[in-house]
Amino acid sequence: MGLSDRAKSLVMALFGQYGNHISARVLIEDQVENPSPFVTMEDDFVLSRLHCASIFGIVELARALIEMEGCDINQRDSARFTPLIHPVLNNRKEIIELLLAQKAIDPTGPDEFWGIQPLSWAASKAHVKVAGLLLARGDFSPDSPSIAEGITPLLYVAIARHEGIAKLLLVRKDVNPNSQDSSDGKPPLSHAAMNGHEGVAKLLLAQEGVKPDMLDNHGRGPISAAAMMGCVGGSGATASTGRCQSL
Repeated sequence: MGLSDRAKSLVMALFGQYGNHISARVLIEDQVENPSPFVTMEDDFVLSRLHCASIFGIVELARALIEMEGCDINQRDSARFTPLIHPVLNNRKEIIELLLAQKAIDPTGPDEFWGIQPLSWAASKAHVKVAGLLLARGDFSPDSPSIAEGITPLLYVAIARHEGIAKLLLVRKDVNPNSQDSSDGKPPLSHAAMNGHEGVAKLLLAQEGVKPDMLDNHGRGPISAAAMMGCVGGSGATASTGRCQSL
């Protein structure tokens, strides 16, 4: 059952004042594990009504706000997040579909602290259907690295062990299976190997063009990276000790 006009008016009025409430800062800080320092540093706190609707997943309200004159669909709040990033973090597919359907939306707009795009946020949180919605747009590069760490969506997948999203990315020709992070130069296969992520490693090894012996900035390949973490057994496979699983 949808919201009545009266209910919409009440919620809009509430969200219009919510940005000035102390709980709004707590809400923003709770969105990610390591909140941006801008949330606590800024005297002029920003949390628009569209951000609120996106966080709570209120589709009807978000639609009404988008239709209002002057609504900035790409506005950033005090965490430097756009309205699209919040539902990506919270796995709210209906809100994401609504936002992506808007002509003015920027589907790649990263937060301005970590520089992580929505697709990379989806990859890091293992939100497979959300990643699928973003990739279906087809009007941006799914291989863009985060600004702060230089990590592509595929690297996030290899680090965090999300096979479903790995499959979505690896079927695309515009995703580099050998993309390297900016800190150590490790490719996805090295990250998967050193973390004992068997499924992701197998998907990468089956991918045309992947370099199984690619070295990082320290001259270590995937097997060496796995050995550093105690993941390699005598047969060249990872041992099932600690966080390492058999490869």
